[in-house]
Amino acid sequence: MQIQLRLNDFLFNSGMLGFYRVLEKAEKLSFVSFDNNCMKIDTKALEEFQKDYIQAMLLEYEEDTKWKTAIEKESIIQNINVEEQEAEEKIETEYKMIKKIMESASYKSGYEFIKQIDNYDPYDEIEKIKKEINLNQKKEKLLNIISYLKRHKETYCMKDIIYTKIRLFWENVSFLNKNANKSDITQEYKKYFLEPIQKYLSKDNKSDYTCIECGNPVGKSESFGMAWLKDVGVDGKKKTSMFWNYTEDAILCPVCNLIYSCVPLGFTICENQGIFINQNNHMKQLIKNNNETKLKQLNNMENSEQKMFLQLISEIEHSSEKSIAYYEPSNIQVIKRITKDNDNISYEFNIISKEKLKTYKKLEKEFENLLSKYVNSKNVYMEVLKNFLENKNQYSLLQEIIAEGVEKEKNIYFAQDIVEIQIFSIGGKTVDEQKELSNMKIEMKNAGRWLKQYYFTEEVNSNKLKGYILKLSNSLRVNNPELFIDIVTRMYGSIGQALPAAGAFIKMLTDKDSFRSLGYAYIIGLESYIGENKGGI
Repeated sequence: MQIQLRLNDFLFNSGMLGFYRVLEKAEKLSFVSFDNNCMKIDTKALEEFQKDYIQAMLLEYEEDTKWKTAIEKESIIQNINVEEQEAEEKIETEYKMIKKIMESASYKSGYEFIKQIDNYDPYDEIEKIKKEINLNQKKEKLLNIISYLKRHKETYCMKDIIYTKIRLFWENVSFLNKNANKSDITQEYKKYFLEPIQKYLSKDNKSDYTCIECGNPVGKSESFGMAWLKDVGVDGKKKTSMFWNYTEDAILCPVCNLIYSCVPLGFTICENQGIFINQNNHMKQLIKNNNETKLKQLNNMENSEQKMFLQLISEIEHSSEKSIAYYEPSNIQVIKRITKDNDNISYEFNIISKEKLKTYKKLEKEFENLLSKYVNSKNVYMEVLKNFLENKNQYSLLQEIIAEGVEKEKNIYFAQDIVEIQIFSIGGKTVDEQKELSNMKIEMKNAGRWLKQYYFTEEVNSNKLKGYILKLSNSLRVNNPELFIDIVTRMYGSIGQALPAAGAFIKMLTDKDSFRSLGYAYIIGLESYIGENKGGI
């Protein structure tokens, strides 16, 4: 038997992706096929799905759990030499950490289930450690607790994942029902999400009700509501007036109910914040856009959420899949699941336009050139990307870079890439106008570099050049092209030279949109060798 599901809204789509990832980790992808925005599922894929779901969660999120932190202490405790002076302090430190983990509410509920199958009492052991004087005995008892945690990895590791990952998206049902938190996690998932599917698929459904997601008929008694989905589900029993003629129609069939349970695996979660890139064109493209492998490498990096976002955007490109027609970028919806504190979790939506995607791909080299560049401890790469995506200009950032370059005699030549990004981000200009402006940028940069070389050759006091840069920078800050040209004209007159790049300077006077881009290009050329004691270009 085969089930067919189509891409729909962002949350259902993330559930479909999460479902796919469960099967992928369980090596069951042979039971799934795609037809554009449709996913076809052989019902054999649902056999023992509760086990596949739990294992997928463990494989995905184990490294980010308190359980893993406790297990990693095993070798540390084993290697403590009780004869050394700091031994007691080291053992006490590890004891406090493990005690804190074991005394969390989720671990205590896990123990209530495990004690039915394991007579060992970790809490009794914790009390004994507290009273124990012999350091070897303390070590042994701590290692006993860790061995206990290792024996029951599935329960304790899942307790962490449930409350830090799954609960970001849904609550109050299955193993998150307050009456089931001391029960077997796998069985609770099976009972709530899978057993209803078996009954649903085993009979011929003819009903006046239809599933809000797949459109298939579903009896009222076998349907599910959406109140368990955080921030998006409506409790029809409490808000009947929200539904036509006081009749709830926002109902799910058991299959779609299961799909929604997979949402925590559809989002890519880093540091308890999730990101999902949504589009409805093709299931294979959805999978490609949300590439997991590359994102995992970014988990421990600075600005991990932003870098995750950048990596996701870079995945949006022409598909090489033969089964997909030429992929023309379309507007992309980027959804973030933001956690500000334990009680303040929300969805954040951004739309990246088709034109923005094309521009990004065109400027990818310029963005890459900004990697590992900083100004006043700010990551330039991230700042430029943020401005670009939010349709903000880069001028304030360029001001900051120039000021720091002058003050610290720091080479800022990388800023030329920011100017290029700014030029191709300016609205209201044709492609030819943007190319012309880019060529003028090079003229202005070279003009600045020539003057810099002249100053080195003539061994003129570098403070004079710094003052010149600061005056020009100020005219750019106040967006005054006449003042900028006046300062430049006086400078070249003082050294008996004609004004270079005349066409570009005229453009600055006649087109204020281009003025600052060209002006910053000139300053970047001037400032490119500050701090060096040699000429040359």
